[in-house]
Amino acid sequence: MGNWGKWINIENVYNDIDLLDKQGLYQIRMVNPFNNPLPIPRLVGIDEGGVIYIGKSVELRTRIENFYCGRHSGGGMYNLVRLRLRRHTPYNGYILQYRCMKIVDEETMKKIEVNLLRRYFRQYCELPPFNSTVPGGK
Repeated sequence: MGNWGKWINIENVYNDIDLLDKQGLYQIRMVNPFNNPLPIPRLVGIDEGGVIYIGKSVELRTRIENFYCGRHSGGGMYNLVRLRLRRHTPYNGYILQYRCMKIVDEETMKKIEVNLLRRYFRQYCELPPFNSTVPGGK
């Protein structure tokens, strides 16, 4: 498995030339203005890392841009709840961040994504808030 890059504020994705023509996995999380992850209550426990989405893409920068702008299924759902989230004290002033793991082989990328989502599900008994399915089911 590859290594995750550093967390970057999502509005900076437009300037992230390192992601141009790159494929791999990405995570999106919520942090407070002090750069601390916002804990997200789950069915079982609390996701202290604030992860709201786990995905893969053959064009990382475009995919993250699409999430941020709502042109992606998870991003569309995020945009539906975004304004309501900002009205709740724990989420007031939150910032979205992303990080990526560049992976060249598409089959490896798919396997790692499924494993990450299954691990999250085993830990919290549900997927990250804006993921709707585990690829490949089961």
